Amino acid sequence: MQSIHHYSNILNSLTTINGQLVSLDYLFREVEASTDIDTQFIDSFVASAQEMIVAAEALKSVVYDPTPEEGA
Repeated sequence: MQSIHHYSNILNSLTTINGQLVSLDYLFREVEASTDIDTQFIDSFVASAQEMIVAAEALKSVVYDPTPEEGA
């Protein structure tokens, strides 16, 4: 199963991202108010997350069809 490394890397990245979101939540609640620029970044994150969800869902329907070797 060669895909296990990909899953591991993705899960590590998602864990890091989730930690950053938790940190921003604390920052905006306890340290400083969010700004319009923050909202724009958040909107960008949401759009990227939605695109990743679509791409991840599409992986479920990928059909194994290896490219034939040249000259075979």
